[in-house]
Amino acid sequence: MLNLYVPFLVYGLFIFYCTVLVWSITAGALTIYPYLCLIGAALLFGVASALALYQVKPAAWLGLICLALTTPMFFGLALDVGLQSGILSAVLVAAAAVLYLGMFNSVKVLRTGGPAFTVTHPVRVALTLVPALLLVLGVMLLFGWL
Repeated sequence: MLNLYVPFLVYGLFIFYCTVLVWSITAGALTIYPYLCLIGAALLFGVASALALYQVKPAAWLGLICLALTTPMFFGLALDVGLQSGILSAVLVAAAAVLYLGMFNSVKVLRTGGPAFTVTHPVRVALTLVPALLLVLGVMLLFGWL
């Protein structure tokens, strides 16, 4: 459970935040890729991370699909913006590390079939609310409602 929850939450939130940041630096979205990257990141940290607490196999499949969708677009957007090389390399290394952890744990869960870490019911409910609240906060920040 937590071996999928944490990487999906961290990577999805990281990609969501970085896409919004890159989008704010540029003149706006000229293609559909930033929109797809935002949708994939929101699905990853909003749905797949919460689903990992209850149903690990569907969460692993959804996580792999979202990781495969968002990763090339994010790395393409980050390289197109042309940030300073130190900042860009730090962002890309951090994203690659969490991406590897998420993909490795997803494949591991799909092969073995069971969660490695379990949590009690009250903790599970509290952890389910974290991505939902972050998603609402992110959308409010994205549209300037906050």
